[in-house]
Parts: sequence; structure tokens; C-alpha cells
Amino acid sequence: MSAISKRLRLQRLLCSRAGYLAAVLAFPAGDALAISRYNSGSMTCSAIQDTLDKERAVIFRYPSRSGAQLYDRYVSNGSLCGTGTEARQSVIPSRDGGCAVISCLQSWGGNNR
Repeated sequence: MSAISKRLRLQRLLCSRAGYLAAVLAFPAGDALAISRYNSGSMTCSAIQDTLDKERAVIFRYPSRSGAQLYDRYVSNGSLCGTGTEARQSVIPSRDGGCAVISCLQSWGGNNR
């Protein structure tokens, strides 16, 4: 095997290992990216609050007045809202009535209330 051939083989090996390492670091384990989904109407408000405290961010589903299924991401506190979003208090249906929760809404720089 010539010196050039050995060098190319070594470069390919290093590139493939570097590429693999970059992929592993760029994509964390699936559980870290997972977010739980719940039907808020089947939970009490206390259970909704406990779930938010434990998981910090979840998706709650609930029916609209017209019967369409609605869903959104809710958080335990406003610090979990990303850049370009702001925390807003909302009320979602629960088994025992309405439940106050925090959602993150896109902020457009103006008053979007």
C-alpha cells in the first residue's frame, strides 16, 4: 500500500469518526427531546399543576366549543419560554372546571393581547 493510499484511508477514518461524534453530540437522546401530552379534561386542576411542576413543560389537549381538538404547550414558569416568546396566563378546561396555566406566545414587538 502506498503512502498516499494509507494517508487517504487515515483521513477517511478520522472524518467518519469525527462525523459520528458530531452527530452524537448534536442529537441528544430521544427522551431529552420528548414532551408529554395529556388530555386536560380528564385531569383535575391540582393534577395539571402537579404535572407542570414535575415535568416543567407539557402539551395539554382539550376540545374547543365547536368540538375541534385544541392543544398547546404549557410551562411551569415563564423562564421556560424561549427567545421571541413571552409568558401569558391562560385558562384550560379541567375535570373540575377551568385551570390557570402559563403558555408561551410569540411576541411580535407590539401589543398582541
